[in-house]
Amino acid sequence: KTGNRRVGIMLPQCVALFVTFVLSGLWHGAAWTFVLWGAIHGVYQIVGRLTENLRARLWGRLHVNRESRLYCLWQQFIVFWLGIFALIFFRANSVSDLGILLGNLFTDWHFSGTLSLLGLDTVGVITCAVSILTMSLIDRLLVQGWPMRKLEGNGTLLRIEMYVFLFMAIAAS
Repeated sequence: KTGNRRVGIMLPQCVALFVTFVLSGLWHGAAWTFVLWGAIHGVYQIVGRLTENLRARLWGRLHVNRESRLYCLWQQFIVFWLGIFALIFFRANSVSDLGILLGNLFTDWHFSGTLSLLGLDTVGVITCAVSILTMSLIDRLLVQGWPMRKLEGNGTLLRIEMYVFLFMAIAAS
């Protein structure tokens, strides 16, 4: 559909998406930080939906193969960092803490102060890093099969991930 008919359909869908995500934030807890966390995910979905055709045309003009490994890695990178940014809203103890965290994110950033607002210490940061690397390794194992078979070929990235994972696991223990 084109023209006004498409806008007429898109607006209720966007409103429904936004309300759904705001309610899912409220479901996680009765605090404004959770509602904002849901709202930011709703905004992500709406922006993604509204820019879908524009992005497809852009990638087409740039002759980007949307099935390539590099493109998939790019998509994973973007989703990961959007998710991490949204977790700031989820993890903040209050809206005032959220303001401090967001203010420090782009200005005078004090690592230890921001971590303490999030309730993390060095062990917490290492645990998060090990968890992320573990999930990445498990994902690779499920997608690519047992790593030894892959290591025989050109599995340089997988090999690096395994070494980093082992280092982080040893450092965390």
